[in-house]
Amino acid sequence: MREQITQPRATTLATPATPAASAVAPAQGPTNSGMAAAMNDPVVQEAVAAGVDPQDVVLYLTLNNTTHDKTELPEALSALKMAEQEGLGHRELLPVSDPYWSEPREGDVRYSDPSYAHSFGEDAKDRLQFWHGDDTLQPGQVRAGGDVLSLGTSSVDSSDPAAADRARADWRTALLTVGMSEGYADKVVQALLQDANGDFRRLASGDGATNELIQYAMAMYRSEIGEIDITDVVFSGHHYQGWEGAPTDYAQGIWGEIPGASASEAHYDDTLDFFGLLDVAALKVAFPKAYAKVKAVQFAACNTNRLGLDDGGGGVQTTDQFLQGSFENIEMASYWTTLAPIAAVGFETNGEFLLDSARQQDGNDAAARDARHNPAGLKRSLLDENGVLSPITMKTNRSSYAGDGINGLRGTSTKEFDERTDLADHVFTGETLPDQTKE
Repeated sequence: MREQITQPRATTLATPATPAASAVAPAQGPTNSGMAAAMNDPVVQEAVAAGVDPQDVVLYLTLNNTTHDKTELPEALSALKMAEQEGLGHRELLPVSDPYWSEPREGDVRYSDPSYAHSFGEDAKDRLQFWHGDDTLQPGQVRAGGDVLSLGTSSVDSSDPAAADRARADWRTALLTVGMSEGYADKVVQALLQDANGDFRRLASGDGATNELIQYAMAMYRSEIGEIDITDVVFSGHHYQGWEGAPTDYAQGIWGEIPGASASEAHYDDTLDFFGLLDVAALKVAFPKAYAKVKAVQFAACNTNRLGLDDGGGGVQTTDQFLQGSFENIEMASYWTTLAPIAAVGFETNGEFLLDSARQQDGNDAAARDARHNPAGLKRSLLDENGVLSPITMKTNRSSYAGDGINGLRGTSTKEFDERTDLADHVFTGETLPDQTKE
């Protein structure tokens, strides 16, 4: 989560055509063909044979990635650890992010370990080489073997059939390379790159967010085929609702930062590193079972009560409507109507949400109705008596969360989350899946 931007966006994304009414209408349930494909997956077969239930997982996507690995993610893991200590079951966190970077020294940005292993698998994380630290690649480009693939679509001429076919083929190859089955890869390509009329559409996401988008897709694929159950999703980053005269697509996503830029500079990257929520909604068509498993979603970003979406009838679509339309079995949501605190000081809000979500999913609905951290602007929603996701009024309860407001549950350690041996049991890394281009 980050502070609100203070200057206009330099460039804008073209407003994408909404793919099927996936952001508005309820999704269809699991299909027989989808279930058959899942049961044919070797990961699922092995789990079923061993009598193993899918692991409950929190998908935690961070767009602004300067301090999350030391603050927000350790706090989230500590909250999951606390939930297990309360007898609420074992949950693991699957991080999705750009490579984490540190403040530059002598003009060079230093990248640390990326999050690719968690969604791709440890032995598959290097099958795709992304552009970070590689000056021969542009944002949105990846190297797969000897080939350069373009996942970014901002420069694709939608009226050029050959260019559209190349974009589809590159996405398909990238997905197959990290282990997605052909059938699901085709579904993802159609969901992301085809509009309601069957014509090519550009991604809602910027070229620089395509590495997060493919990680998100692979995580949902794992949930779809039954390897894991993604029960909670967190979207953390920058967001602004726009201003009078601003294009609506400005608010239809969250974004990160320019690596190496300081907070005193114009460091927001709201174009290249723009993660489009319409792409999130579109992928429901490819992964209906995975989306149906999600019980709680948090927007850890400013002003996310206004996402710049319409309801298909000329009115404004609320955040709750968007979330329930995308994740039809959602029971709990959180977002901000004002500025959200930066990750370095606001991490406890996210940890408390995940702990209360675990409590709520265990039947303790009252846990979601109070919070230690209950600042103005922080909102939660629960299902009302008609099953509609609706805002509630939270009560302040100082005993709701054990964080101390300074170091949180994570303690005083300044280590990155993946160096915390005390939290390692709650970090998820997916099984490596076969490279489908070599099958």
